[in-house]
Amino acid sequence: MKASEILDGAAAVIERQGWHWGYFFDTEQASLGVPARECRVCMVGAIHIASGRPVDARIHHKNPGRAYRAVLEHLDLLTGSVADWNDRPGRTAFEVITVLRAVAASEREAGR
Repeated sequence: MKASEILDGAAAVIERQGWHWGYFFDTEQASLGVPARECRVCMVGAIHIASGRPVDARIHHKNPGRAYRAVLEHLDLLTGSVADWNDRPGRTAFEVITVLRAVAASEREAGR
């Protein structure tokens, strides 16, 4: 799957399920029996779902590849992480979705 498809898919996941911050998925929803893949998710969780990778406590040890790196490059996060950017106070779902769509468009233009 191309990075652009994963990133568009990640935006769609957040639009469908809702956005979350503080953890990769909403553990409160999960404690009520909602599968992690169906809970509200952060940007990293959404990228994992869109790429077909698991969403669980080990998520930060896995890298979904080009899509994740493209977001890092777009946000110019040389020393930070996508999760930290997602969790910044004042961040909104709209900002997260906008970045995912913008990076998807750039990746599509590059043929990725």
